[in-house]
Amino acid sequence: MPPKKAIKKKAPPKKPTRGQKPTKKAAKVSTNFDPAEKTTGHLKKDDYLVIIDWLKIKKNYDACFGTGKAPLVGRPPKGTINGFELMAINLRNQSTSKISLSSRQMKDCFNSYKDKYKKTHTPSLATGFGLTPEDRQTGIQTIKQKLDSLCPHYQAMHELMGNRAFVNPLYKVDAQKDVETTNLSDSDDSDNPDDSDDSDDSDNSDNSDSVKGKDDSDNGKGKDSDIGELVR
Repeated sequence: MPPKKAIKKKAPPKKPTRGQKPTKKAAKVSTNFDPAEKTTGHLKKDDYLVIIDWLKIKKNYDACFGTGKAPLVGRPPKGTINGFELMAINLRNQSTSKISLSSRQMKDCFNSYKDKYKKTHTPSLATGFGLTPEDRQTGIQTIKQKLDSLCPHYQAMHELMGNRAFVNPLYKVDAQKDVETTNLSDSDDSDNPDDSDDSDDSDNSDNSDSVKGKDDSDNGKGKDSDIGELVR
């Protein structure tokens, strides 16, 4: 009988040591993340309009940025709602791209958009702001088109944020002036009773003068009678 051939056993695969690149199979597994985490957060132009329309509702705006009012004395503050999480849910439902963002990603995206609006709004107030030859070469023919090119849906964003204190500090100052004016008018009204007291004092002084004059006239009358008796 011919001798049996020795069967060679395959050695088990070696584990990669530190510093070595992972195999293709390991690399494939390592990139399997949640789709929401892989989203880069780049919004389309229509997505900004969805966000603006959602923020026009007061309760939605307050959920993201607060009301600015302190809680009443003796009452604990209400539990806060993550407004940017609600914003992300609404955007996913309304957007044509069905973009999925976490609440932090949504907040970062909106803050970037808000900064872009502010950087566009501030120069637009300057005297020299207008169309340049470069604008016309790119097809921009109006100021509105230029503003939209710098900030998507600029006018809609301006209607939402234009009167906020973070954009227009003078708006906050004017509001404070109105409050101070109201307080001053109230204090002036409260001072009016003092004027009535002064009028009473003047009336009393007039009465005292009339009484004094009467006394003097009486004293003069007595003196005349005494002189008449002496002459007789």
